[in-house]
Amino acid sequence: MSFTVRSDLINDWQKQLPDEAPNHFALNVFADQKDELEQVLKQQGVKISRFYPVVRGRLVEINATPVQQIVTKESQGERAIHRDLSLTRSCFSRTKTGKKS
Repeated sequence: MSFTVRSDLINDWQKQLPDEAPNHFALNVFADQKDELEQVLKQQGVKISRFYPVVRGRLVEINATPVQQIVTKESQGERAIHRDLSLTRSCFSRTKTGKKS
């Protein structure tokens, strides 16, 4: 039963992905390794989108307010304030209105 549910979940998720969604992920690539990795991937015919740095961190504030004042024990995000998170960013930042700048 659990295998069927797992397969259904994966199939449903894959149907929602755009045709050009990334299908290759590389972790723990150091800055001095990036160019060589990019060259190897291109030689193998892998379409490269962007490289995004990932750092470990903890959520301690949201807009200068301590996270414990915002996230309650009953909320879905409560677990996130007690563990390390993998954080990344893109070259776009959002303004307070939510628009890309």
